[in-house]
Amino acid sequence: MVTQPARPIWPEETPPEVGRVSGWAVSFERLLKDELGLRYFTDFLKQEFSEENILFWIACEKLSKVQVKSELQQKANAIYRRFLSPQATMPVNLEGDYRHMVEKAIKNPSPEMYKEQQLQIFKLMKLDSYSRFLKSKLYQDCVLSEMGNLPMPTIETQSITELTSDCQVMSPSPDMDKEKNRKKKDAKVGKNKVDGQHLLVKGLIMCAHILSI
Repeated sequence: MVTQPARPIWPEETPPEVGRVSGWAVSFERLLKDELGLRYFTDFLKQEFSEENILFWIACEKLSKVQVKSELQQKANAIYRRFLSPQATMPVNLEGDYRHMVEKAIKNPSPEMYKEQQLQIFKLMKLDSYSRFLKSKLYQDCVLSEMGNLPMPTIETQSITELTSDCQVMSPSPDMDKEKNRKKKDAKVGKNKVDGQHLLVKGLIMCAHILSI
């Protein structure tokens, strides 16, 4: 007797005509509110070697909810060291002279102290990475899994909590930087072939946008 795979359980608030995974195409904000979507988007950014953007955004979101002063100081310093300082292990690409402003604010941190920088990274991801994610084979495979009631594609991304941990942040080696730059160049040249199923998925994604209007 063949055992049928268990039906995935999706959030009740997701409209059934759109679906949880298909709903990620409705808006970037909707994707970020779904922890599963956040994991898959993070994994996509890891493939593009730009996961520092989403990790910075998540860390700022967590900081905005901190009320205890000692914890606030600790997390604000950790974000600065990891993403913004001259020696940052995962530097984010920000416009303007933000460093002087941040170094001044960090002496007396507030939950919203990185709000301006977070918004800048949010806009960057929304206008750039998000559209590529929706066209990616990874997202199309996710939609196909939802359609076929099948397990989601396997990804390497850890839980969001572990990803944004302040501990065990390793500095990239020169060899890792060379490999990262090489793969970025290859990604610009190479294009994935899309089969008939993935073309169908693109059509469903467009339907999700229409249904959301």
